[in-house]
Amino acid sequence: MQEFLNELSLDLNYIKHETKDGIYHIYCESKNTEKKPVHARQERVVRDLPFGGKEVMLHIISKRYYSDDGSTYAEDFDFLNYTGRRTQRMDDKIIESNMEGSVVGTERTLKKLGINISDTTIIRLLKKNKTNK
Repeated sequence: MQEFLNELSLDLNYIKHETKDGIYHIYCESKNTEKKPVHARQERVVRDLPFGGKEVMLHIISKRYYSDDGSTYAEDFDFLNYTGRRTQRMDDKIIESNMEGSVVGTERTLKKLGINISDTTIIRLLKKNKTNK
């Protein structure tokens, strides 16, 4: 599983994984590169591309740190999309799948691949991608 996480980021440490209801739940945390004290830890649940024919939910333990002025700030993960609910590679796969057809057809195709996503989410993602270009 560490190799699967390394495809996302080399800064993730694998903790454990389990399968519930046909979904892989992979637990990981970022390597502590900050030299500042940790204020709090929070679990973020993020959807990723299917692995072995099963959906993948990443449970990332993110940390909040104290800054020098006493305020706190959270870790930033560059492999997450703008909402933080999906990985960027999952968004890229959705956009790539939509290149040849309609949104409803793309939704059906992605469901066959094990990516459960609604047509409205695909439209929102395509609009966001169009404005970023």
